[in-house]
Amino acid sequence: MCPSFFLKNKHAVDPEDRPSSPTKPSEMIAPKVRRPLFRLSEMPISIRIRFMVFVSILVSILFLLVIMMLLLTGTLTAGQKDAAEYFSRSLRQAKADVELDFGKTSMQAIEMSKTVSSSIEEYLSNYDISPADLQSRPDILEDILDAQFERLIFSLEKSGTSGAFIILDATINPNLENAESSRSAVYVRNMEPNAVSSGTPNMTMLSGYPEIARDRGYSLNSIWSMEFDLSLMPDYELIREASIGEKELRRIFLWSEARPLPGSNEDVMFCIVPLIDESGQFFGVCGFEVSGMLFKLRYSPDTTLYKRVTSLICPYKENRLLMVGKSLGGGNDNSIRTILSESQSDVSETAMIVAKNQNSIRIYRFVSSAQTISITLRNRYFVGIHDTLALLPSDSVFIDRSYSLMMLMPEHEYGSMLGKNNFKIIALCASFIIIGALMAVFMSRKFAAPIIHDLNRLAAAGDGDVSADDPMKTPEIMAILDQIRSRHPQKEVSDEADVLFDDFLSKIRRLTPTERQIVLRYLEGNTTTEVLDSMFISASTLKTHNSHIYTKLDVVSRDELQLYFRLLEKTGGLEDLRKSLNISMD
Repeated sequence: MCPSFFLKNKHAVDPEDRPSSPTKPSEMIAPKVRRPLFRLSEMPISIRIRFMVFVSILVSILFLLVIMMLLLTGTLTAGQKDAAEYFSRSLRQAKADVELDFGKTSMQAIEMSKTVSSSIEEYLSNYDISPADLQSRPDILEDILDAQFERLIFSLEKSGTSGAFIILDATINPNLENAESSRSAVYVRNMEPNAVSSGTPNMTMLSGYPEIARDRGYSLNSIWSMEFDLSLMPDYELIREASIGEKELRRIFLWSEARPLPGSNEDVMFCIVPLIDESGQFFGVCGFEVSGMLFKLRYSPDTTLYKRVTSLICPYKENRLLMVGKSLGGGNDNSIRTILSESQSDVSETAMIVAKNQNSIRIYRFVSSAQTISITLRNRYFVGIHDTLALLPSDSVFIDRSYSLMMLMPEHEYGSMLGKNNFKIIALCASFIIIGALMAVFMSRKFAAPIIHDLNRLAAAGDGDVSADDPMKTPEIMAILDQIRSRHPQKEVSDEADVLFDDFLSKIRRLTPTERQIVLRYLEGNTTTEVLDSMFISASTLKTHNSHIYTKLDVVSRDELQLYFRLLEKTGGLEDLRKSLNISMD
């Protein structure tokens, strides 16, 4: 029998002998791009690695499909949608509460103004003077305020606000240096406005005659003053001017901008209603105070999910400026006021504007009309939404004064929150990839094991039959092997070198002179290109000659022909073959 290596290569097909196919346009256009891919696909890579790569690619494609589905369904942006829904819900609820509570407070302030005005006017009738002439009788100012104190305390408890005041348009001593901005008043603050207790509220006097408070067991506030400083209420003169010729109080009351209470770290807003007598003369104001602490206690957003959310009520100017420097804020972190204080900017003129709309959420930045914004504020951004509040009636004299309610969160906190949500999704997808890769390795081993086993069995068996003790495990390989055997029955080759040589020489004699020249050049180791150049023939002609040569010599490829040459070289018959080819050509 012939050597096993000869039989293994018996049916190999010479690439040079395959029929040529027309070149495709795509191959002509980009051969340099396609060639690396062809080389990669023709690389000798094991079945197990190929299958592992296939499964890995499949897992990657599935992962990309999952990511696309998450993007299309909005799962990756669900954090933004949840935040937008949270802001919208919180703002809607807080706005309803603020408008309802502030509306009730406004109505109670108007009622208090009517009652106090009527009471004072009646009291002054005993002295035969009108309320407009109060400044002419400073000696009775204390008695007037003392008579209204109980009514003021009752109104304060009923309103549930943080303070109540009655300010008369008169001062004890008009000759004092600051008499123009000083007014006789009684101003009481509730230090625990939101406390639910049946006991006596913790109330102190902020402005007024001390004997009025002491006679009733009330203490003076730590920042008490005898008279009220109008610098804390710049809207006082606006109220006076609006009261001229107007008796309908609902049209001439207003809510002030938030201002810091001197001597404390707290901001306050005032609901201010004028005191007007029967003749329409202005003689003071009364109303209620809403402190920053009260606003925080009542209108802070739910911070269960988002910790650093702040609610703000602030003036809204020019349809773009949100005057956060004149605002009341509520939340676990009143970061706006803290940032403004640390930046040493002019707080009263500091505002926010919408820098960018991001779906249903807005991004805000700081601006200032008084000075250039500091670097600290310039680099601060907040995320949230705002909406206009209806605190005044539509026919109000001060209808041009707008207020807005805001829900804000620091932008870096918002980004961190979204990052955590997306990190969980990405981590889950990464786990999916790792599990898929491990499955690819495991499955590749299980899948490739029987194929590798059968190929190793074929390599070990050589030209013999596969042992029945260790049968093939891959039906496809067995079917291919049977098909090859049926198409190319195994040749019987004599072990005698002389017989082999004589048989091959007898077949050489069948060749034409041109075919012998080609065989001789193959014997001398010429390449296909060298054969074409030396014989001046075309590639198609050479393939035709090769086909005739292989048929006459009973071989299937040039590789098998070379095997014959090497076999004859080992037996010493190569020179005789060369002489035979030369003689035949002659």
